[in-house]
Amino acid sequence: KAGAKKHAIEARAVGKKRGPRTILDRVTVAADRGEVLALVGESGSGKSTLLRCMVGLDDFDEGEIQVRGDLLRRAGEPIVHAVRVRVGIVLQQYHLFLHRTAIENVIEAPVHVLEVDEETARKEALALLDRLGDVGALAGEVVVDGAPEAAVGDEMRRIGRHRPVAARQLVL
Repeated sequence: KAGAKKHAIEARAVGKKRGPRTILDRVTVAADRGEVLALVGESGSGKSTLLRCMVGLDDFDEGEIQVRGDLLRRAGEPIVHAVRVRVGIVLQQYHLFLHRTAIENVIEAPVHVLEVDEETARKEALALLDRLGDVGALAGEVVVDGAPEAAVGDEMRRIGRHRPVAARQLVL
Protein backbone atom coordinates (compact mmCIF):
# COMPACT_ATOMS: atom_id res chain seq x y z
CA LYS A 1 0.00 0.00 0.00
CA ALA A 2 1.29 3.43 -0.89
CA GLY A 3 2.30 5.36 2.21
CA ALA A 4 1.78 2.35 4.49
CA LYS A 5 4.10 2.15 7.48
CA LYS A 6 6.91 -0.37 7.10
CA HIS A 7 7.58 -2.23 10.33
CA ALA A 8 11.07 -3.46 11.21
CA ILE A 9 9.63 -6.96 10.84
CA GLU A 10 6.12 -8.20 10.12
CA ALA A 11 4.44 -11.55 9.58
CA ARG A 12 1.00 -11.38 7.98
CA ALA A 13 -1.39 -14.33 8.04
CA VAL A 14 1.49 -16.83 8.12
CA GLY A 15 0.34 -20.42 8.02
CA LYS A 16 2.25 -23.68 8.13
CA LYS A 17 1.19 -27.31 8.23
CA ARG A 18 3.12 -30.50 8.76
CA GLY A 19 0.98 -33.19 7.25
CA PRO A 20 -2.54 -32.77 8.64
CA ARG A 21 -1.29 -30.81 11.70
CA THR A 22 -1.56 -27.02 11.67
CA ILE A 23 1.58 -25.52 13.22
CA LEU A 24 0.89 -21.85 12.44
CA ASP A 25 -2.70 -20.74 11.85
CA ARG A 26 -2.60 -17.41 9.96
CA VAL A 27 -0.33 -15.71 12.54
CA THR A 28 0.06 -11.96 12.27
CA VAL A 29 2.63 -10.04 14.31
CA ALA A 30 4.67 -6.88 13.74
CA ALA A 31 7.45 -5.08 15.57
CA ASP A 32 8.85 -1.63 15.06
CA ARG A 33 12.38 -0.44 15.69
CA GLY A 34 13.13 -0.40 19.41
CA GLU A 35 10.03 -2.38 20.29
CA VAL A 36 10.32 -5.48 22.44
CA LEU A 37 7.90 -8.35 21.89
CA ALA A 38 7.79 -11.81 23.41
CA LEU A 39 6.32 -14.94 21.88
CA VAL A 40 4.75 -16.88 24.72
CA GLY A 41 2.93 -20.18 24.52
CA GLU A 42 2.87 -23.82 25.38
CA SER A 43 5.56 -26.18 24.22
CA GLY A 44 4.88 -27.15 20.62
CA SER A 45 2.64 -24.16 19.92
CA GLY A 46 4.76 -22.88 17.02
CA LYS A 47 6.87 -20.11 18.60
CA SER A 48 10.21 -21.39 17.30
CA THR A 49 8.65 -22.37 13.98
CA LEU A 50 7.40 -18.81 13.47
CA LEU A 51 10.86 -17.43 14.25
CA ARG A 52 12.48 -19.93 11.88
CA CYS A 53 10.05 -18.87 9.15
CA MET A 54 10.81 -15.20 9.82
CA VAL A 55 14.51 -15.73 9.06
CA GLY A 56 13.98 -18.05 6.10
CA LEU A 57 15.06 -21.28 7.81
CA ASP A 58 11.62 -22.89 7.38
CA ASP A 59 9.09 -22.58 4.58
CA PHE A 60 5.55 -21.51 5.33
CA ASP A 61 2.43 -22.40 3.35
CA GLU A 62 0.58 -19.09 3.29
CA GLY A 63 0.98 -15.43 4.14
CA GLU A 64 4.04 -13.27 3.89
CA ILE A 65 6.88 -11.96 5.99
CA GLN A 66 8.39 -8.54 5.51
CA VAL A 67 11.72 -7.37 6.93
CA ARG A 68 12.39 -3.64 6.56
CA GLY A 69 10.30 -3.62 3.41
CA ASP A 70 11.83 -6.75 1.83
CA LEU A 71 9.21 -9.40 1.19
CA LEU A 72 9.97 -13.02 2.04
CA ARG A 73 7.52 -15.60 0.77
CA ARG A 74 9.53 -18.81 0.82
CA ALA A 75 12.82 -20.13 2.25
CA GLY A 76 15.51 -20.37 -0.40
CA GLU A 77 14.59 -17.15 -2.16
CA PRO A 78 17.52 -14.86 -3.04
CA ILE A 79 16.24 -12.33 -0.50
CA VAL A 80 16.78 -14.84 2.34
CA HIS A 81 20.49 -13.98 2.66
CA ALA A 82 19.72 -10.27 2.99
CA VAL A 83 17.08 -11.07 5.62
CA ARG A 84 19.45 -13.29 7.62
CA VAL A 85 22.09 -10.56 7.66
CA ARG A 86 19.56 -8.19 9.26
CA VAL A 87 17.58 -10.54 11.54
CA GLY A 88 18.92 -12.67 14.36
CA ILE A 89 17.12 -15.18 16.50
CA VAL A 90 18.06 -16.80 19.77
CA LEU A 91 16.35 -20.15 20.21
CA GLN A 92 16.13 -22.34 23.29
CA GLN A 93 19.03 -24.44 22.09
CA TYR A 94 22.22 -22.44 21.80
CA HIS A 95 23.61 -24.27 18.76
CA LEU A 96 27.14 -23.25 19.63
CA PHE A 97 29.98 -24.49 17.46
CA LEU A 98 31.70 -26.85 19.89
CA HIS A 99 34.91 -26.90 17.84
CA ARG A 100 35.26 -23.11 18.33
CA THR A 101 35.95 -21.10 21.45
CA ALA A 102 33.24 -18.96 23.01
CA ILE A 103 34.61 -15.74 21.49
CA GLU A 104 34.93 -17.46 18.09
CA ASN A 105 31.24 -18.34 18.36
CA VAL A 106 30.40 -14.69 19.00
CA ILE A 107 32.51 -13.40 16.07
CA GLU A 108 31.46 -16.08 13.57
CA ALA A 109 28.93 -13.91 11.70
CA PRO A 110 30.91 -10.66 11.75
CA VAL A 111 33.92 -12.48 10.27
CA HIS A 112 32.20 -14.80 7.78
CA VAL A 113 29.06 -12.85 6.83
CA LEU A 114 30.03 -9.21 7.29
CA GLU A 115 33.68 -9.85 6.35
CA VAL A 116 35.11 -8.02 9.37
CA ASP A 117 38.73 -9.00 10.06
CA GLU A 118 39.13 -11.31 13.08
CA GLU A 119 41.13 -8.88 15.21
CA THR A 120 38.53 -6.11 14.79
CA ALA A 121 35.64 -8.53 15.36
CA ARG A 122 37.27 -9.82 18.56
CA LYS A 123 37.84 -6.29 19.90
CA GLU A 124 34.24 -5.34 19.08
CA ALA A 125 32.91 -8.54 20.69
CA LEU A 126 34.85 -7.93 23.90
CA ALA A 127 33.61 -4.31 23.94
CA LEU A 128 30.06 -5.64 23.46
CA LEU A 129 30.47 -8.03 26.39
CA ASP A 130 31.75 -5.13 28.49
CA ARG A 131 28.91 -2.82 27.43
CA LEU A 132 26.32 -5.47 28.26
CA GLY A 133 27.89 -6.18 31.63
CA ASP A 134 28.98 -9.69 30.67
CA VAL A 135 32.71 -9.16 30.42
CA GLY A 136 33.10 -10.29 34.04
CA ALA A 137 30.82 -13.27 33.51
CA LEU A 138 32.36 -14.41 30.25
CA ALA A 139 35.85 -12.94 30.20
CA GLY A 140 37.54 -15.79 32.00
CA GLU A 141 40.08 -17.56 29.84
CA VAL A 142 38.22 -20.87 30.09
CA VAL A 143 34.97 -19.32 28.90
CA VAL A 144 36.02 -16.75 26.30
CA ASP A 145 39.03 -18.55 24.86
CA GLY A 146 38.08 -22.06 25.93
CA ALA A 147 35.73 -24.60 24.41
CA PRO A 148 32.01 -23.82 24.82
CA GLU A 149 31.36 -27.07 26.64
CA ALA A 150 33.57 -25.73 29.48
CA ALA A 151 30.90 -23.07 30.05
CA VAL A 152 27.91 -23.69 32.28
CA GLY A 153 24.30 -23.28 31.10
CA ASP A 154 23.94 -19.56 31.85
CA GLU A 155 27.28 -18.80 30.17
CA MET A 156 26.24 -20.80 27.11
CA ARG A 157 22.98 -18.81 26.94
CA ARG A 158 24.96 -15.57 27.09
CA ILE A 159 27.25 -16.70 24.28
CA GLY A 160 24.20 -17.62 22.18
CA ARG A 161 22.53 -14.27 22.93
CA HIS A 162 25.59 -12.25 21.96
CA ARG A 163 26.05 -13.79 18.52
CA PRO A 164 23.24 -11.88 16.73
CA VAL A 165 24.12 -8.65 18.55
CA ALA A 166 27.76 -8.95 17.45
CA ALA A 167 26.53 -9.53 13.90
CA ARG A 168 24.99 -6.03 13.95
CA GLN A 169 21.56 -7.36 13.10
CA LEU A 170 18.74 -4.84 13.01
CA VAL A 171 16.06 -7.15 14.35
CA LEU A 172 16.70 -9.63 17.14
